[in-house]
Amino acid sequence: MQQTHIVLQLNICKMEAKKLKSPTSNLDIHVSSTLLVPATNIYCEAKIQTCPKQTWSPLGETEVIYDSQSLQWITPIKAIYKFQALQYIRFNIFQKDNENDKRHIGLATVTLAKLVGSPQLEFELKSLETNEVVGSISLYAEEEISCKEKVLLTLRGAHLDDLDTFSKSDPFLKIYREHSGDWILIHTTEVIDDCLDPQWNPIMLEMNELCRGDLETMIKFECFDFDSETDFELIGVGTCKAGQLLEKGFNFPLINHEKQRKNKKYRDSGEVFVEDVTVTQADTFIDYIRAGMNLNLTFAIDFTASNLLPSNNNSLHYINPDPNYKNEYQNAIELIGKCLKEYDSDNKLAAFGFGGIPSWIGITSHCFPLNENEANPYVEGYEGILEAYKQSLSKITLDGPTVFNEVLQSEFKIINESDAKTYHILVIITDGDYSDIRETTRSIVEASEKPLSIIIVGVGWDFFDKLVALDSDSALLKDDRGRKAVRDIVQFVQYRQYKNEPELLAKEVLKEIPKQIMKYMKQHGVQPSNLTSIV
Repeated sequence: MQQTHIVLQLNICKMEAKKLKSPTSNLDIHVSSTLLVPATNIYCEAKIQTCPKQTWSPLGETEVIYDSQSLQWITPIKAIYKFQALQYIRFNIFQKDNENDKRHIGLATVTLAKLVGSPQLEFELKSLETNEVVGSISLYAEEEISCKEKVLLTLRGAHLDDLDTFSKSDPFLKIYREHSGDWILIHTTEVIDDCLDPQWNPIMLEMNELCRGDLETMIKFECFDFDSETDFELIGVGTCKAGQLLEKGFNFPLINHEKQRKNKKYRDSGEVFVEDVTVTQADTFIDYIRAGMNLNLTFAIDFTASNLLPSNNNSLHYINPDPNYKNEYQNAIELIGKCLKEYDSDNKLAAFGFGGIPSWIGITSHCFPLNENEANPYVEGYEGILEAYKQSLSKITLDGPTVFNEVLQSEFKIINESDAKTYHILVIITDGDYSDIRETTRSIVEASEKPLSIIIVGVGWDFFDKLVALDSDSALLKDDRGRKAVRDIVQFVQYRQYKNEPELLAKEVLKEIPKQIMKYMKQHGVQPSNLTSIV
């Protein structure tokens, strides 16, 4: 029986979870908050500091919640707990005003050790400007468990209570997982308008999200009638065990306890049925690597005049006679190249420059090969890029402006000519914002449908406002024609935030790559077993 196999697999996951007692553990930190003043478009951003004088490094952020004063986010903040380190985490609550602007509401700071040692903690949120209390934030951390199953669940409601006067209820569900006496929100369904017998869209959940590998975990369903973005009325509440949701046809009643208290003849406010359920093995990034996926790496380096002449020791392109000294371009190339070289089977990397006047071309070019070979811009490994970069400095006149689109178009050509199992990573290292906003945005939206991720490393001391906008973690990028990207493919990092912490820089630069690759594979229906072409 399929469920017996699932139980065995999940019990193994659960047993493995209990073994995770080492000084270093991967954690999911769940965040909820209550604000004293109602607000919309709210999200939480977390940063980590490993000693009092270090820079605060980005750790992660939640999704945006648009419609509630009492906030409970589904997306956890992920952190690595190290027993031997004093780790501080600062939680910042922001209101997102538009695609690029945000307003700081409040913050709270806590040590990761304190979170690990307590089932749940609540802190005051204080304004950064006035230090006044603006609300509270609740936090609790649980160890991440490796379970590869995922559940596709289709739910329907039957004979729900009608709470509207002139029409029928507009029902939706909030689904929670029990943890240490509290409830973690794991999913919210869409609203079904004017319907007392709704069928909601299929819900895809990882088994780790649903029950952490324990089929005895209690699951709670709250069914509401949606009235407006800030007002909805409870229809009823139902509970069951996670394992029961794996049984097609299983159903449970929705109880409104207020109605039950007032009316002794009250029975229920409707039922929820498991219309369909499928449990499958979830593919991972490692599965694709083992199946033969290759990563192709391209570097594009900024040669605009704002970098200053390489002969100037204040230049970002200055080459120090000391062989142990590297400028910011060299450091970024080496760090990223070292991390990704093991995933490139032929170790051939393309290397381009932009914004300069190469002596072998004679005019300003916004995409030229550092090895001077238009037909074959590849070099051997990241060491080859470092050497080509160093040799080219004496042959290139710095110019401008900063233009990205021609580099993107060259990358599209590489993708079209590449092996069918290859996913591409374009690394752009630049000292300032770009000028071809319309063309670049259009190309990135187009690129979101291709097997491509873009890493932008900002060197120097610019504010990089336009580049930050390309890193669309909260809302997908949209071009001037109204076309929206199908996935987020850009990761922007400011080098100066990690100048003295190369390991953290590498982690921040590369952290979104596996997630972006997995999203591409899922959108295109590519599984490790059929990895014959990802284009």
